[in-house]
Amino acid sequence: MFRTLAPLLFALFAFAVMALAIHLSTILLGFRKSSFLRAAAVALIFAFASLILLIPLFGPLIFALVGILSIRAIYEEGWLKSIAAFILGFIVLLILLLLLSVLGVALRLISRFPFPWPS
Repeated sequence: MFRTLAPLLFALFAFAVMALAIHLSTILLGFRKSSFLRAAAVALIFAFASLILLIPLFGPLIFALVGILSIRAIYEEGWLKSIAAFILGFIVLLILLLLLSVLGVALRLISRFPFPWPS
């Protein structure tokens, strides 16, 4: 059963991490309408727009344009703040992923040592 749910849980977790990164970047930039629900909407658009990345050469440019336009439309901010939120969002995402990977390694190392349970 877990094998069938694992991809869905992974996708939901990745979606939540991306939404958190967008939300933190909009808070750091001082957006007026910063909310997690708006960040989730932008992350959903990013998830569908990521299919554009399969197009060679122009895919990343189109993805960046779609990302900036979605931030600009949902948060109703200017071009410069939208571009800054797009770039800062990916920087925050990299930091979050680094922290999660360090946490995963630490938990794996801790689980190797036996815990002295009281009897």
